Amino acid sequence: MNLTTPPPVEQLDPEYAADLKQELVRKARRQEQPRSHRRVLFTWVPIVAAVTAVAISTASVVGLSQSRGGPAGPAGIVQLPADQSPQQTLENGLAFPPEIDTAARECLTPKKNAYGYPNHLGNPEAAKTIRSARWIKIPGDLPRLHLTLVTRPANVWYQCLDGEFLRDGVVLEDRTWYNEPVRGTWAWSTVDGEARASYSFRTDPAVTRVELRIRGTEGASPWFWVNVEDSSGYVAAALPGAEAQHGRSEVDVRALDENGKQVWAKTFG
Repeated sequence: MNLTTPPPVEQLDPEYAADLKQELVRKARRQEQPRSHRRVLFTWVPIVAAVTAVAISTASVVGLSQSRGGPAGPAGIVQLPADQSPQQTLENGLAFPPEIDTAARECLTPKKNAYGYPNHLGNPEAAKTIRSARWIKIPGDLPRLHLTLVTRPANVWYQCLDGEFLRDGVVLEDRTWYNEPVRGTWAWSTVDGEARASYSFRTDPAVTRVELRIRGTEGASPWFWVNVEDSSGYVAAALPGAEAQHGRSEVDVRALDENGKQVWAKTFG
């Protein structure tokens, strides 16, 4: 180890640095107001990693909910039209370079994601471009850092949550390979007496917002929503007193365009 040579300093794109500076000033002046969400611009950060593309499978669909009328599910599960559920945002503000870099390094460490798919790394000279980095409030849990990045020279896109690898793929491949405006993977579980569900996704450019709710035998959760950044995102919901079990609850996911029009919807469970 060379103790006389200082470590390299992380470099920020000038526009990204200005964006973060404005965010810090606004937070200092408006501590009592919710932080507005703004796009995080590109920044190059060196990292010890490289990647190759890995295909990600799309979750199987159990049911389908269209924009007209409410979902039709098993008897006993609350059937509630989409427009009768309140809405609640999960947006929790921008993330900043120290925490972004830590999360990116953890995400690019060779491992399998929660669905059993590996990411493959090898070149220690690779670098990454941060595409978006923001905090997401998770119902019933702590806020999580949602991050997207592109690695060079392999040009592979990554999606991560709190340093955990969610999915990867060749840049722009989704616009070529699939017909649906939203592609993703859902998961659910029963924790501390409540049903929890999540959906990590990739979208077409026309989709600007994705929402998720849980319907159980005793009621339904609000629509929890996130804005789409870098054509991707992560959304989650919780319903106290419900069970994450087929026949006991269902998970509705829908996508909206910039005019608030629903352009896609599905029901899982």
